Amino acid sequence: ALKLISQNYRDFYEGEIAKNIVKKVRNSNINPGKLDMEDMKSYQITKSKALCKELTKIIFCGPNLPSSGGILLAQALIIYENYSFRKTYNKKQKLLNIMEFIYNERSSLLADSNFEKIDVDGLLNKDYLIKKFDLFLKQKSFSLNKAKNNFNSTSHFSILDKYGNVISMTSSIENAFGSRLFINGFLLNNQLTDFSFKVKDSSGLVKNRPEGGKKPLSSMSPVIILDKEKNFIFSIGSPGGIAIIAYVLRNIIDIIYEDLDPLESVKSGNYLKKNKKIYIEKNILNKKEFLELSNEKDKILEIPLTSGLGIIMRENKAY
Repeated sequence: ALKLISQNYRDFYEGEIAKNIVKKVRNSNINPGKLDMEDMKSYQITKSKALCKELTKIIFCGPNLPSSGGILLAQALIIYENYSFRKTYNKKQKLLNIMEFIYNERSSLLADSNFEKIDVDGLLNKDYLIKKFDLFLKQKSFSLNKAKNNFNSTSHFSILDKYGNVISMTSSIENAFGSRLFINGFLLNNQLTDFSFKVKDSSGLVKNRPEGGKKPLSSMSPVIILDKEKNFIFSIGSPGGIAIIAYVLRNIIDIIYEDLDPLESVKSGNYLKKNKKIYIEKNILNKKEFLELSNEKDKILEIPLTSGLGIIMRENKAY
């Protein structure tokens, strides 16, 4: 397949590979699909600019919609820098609250921006964020997203070459072995399950509902961090399904704001909070510590939150 694509990439969209993909999908004995050759031929690759946000110490650059990672991480860092937390709050307590807030933002406000009107600048406005986060902490009013929590799969790699070119790349087929459909040496993805499982809720139509030609909301978070002079500091990303955002956020906070060594940060254990549930990395983090940080209604679950973080960092960072 790779040799065919190297000779003519259109073979993937209208040649033998495309025909084999269509046949495999339509004849699946698990859940036959309606994909046809016209779908393959008409697919257009789209390019979008990175979402970059200047912060107090750094310039953050991440993916744009339909990945939620860029917007949510930028929101989280703005809150971390600007919100006046209680003096009794430690780093974990701050991050647990921020994580719960941004996951709520994700489920209620984000989707493919080619189909839904998303005011990205408004969502990253400091005053808006601080006010809304403060209200969130006081009221804890949010919409529970009933979609499954997938904390596995996806691949990430970071590359820095001798010329200073940097790539932070995350690739996903949604779940281990994707759709379980194998053709021409590769697996077909299962990305449709990243759409909302509900079309409507109490507020009306769900933004991330499935529609023809629409891309589902992703959690991929390939990130490049620059200093104020736009010099490379580090790149970061991770596998982990919806937990990717929490993994990447925790490590950015550790490295930039806590001046922790990247390896020490990765080894220190993962955690996240979503829908009143706190997930902590089994056999690494202490459940008792999180009981002290949680509210009465919070549920604490110990699971294997293994991240697979990929970080490349410039030596002697300065910002």
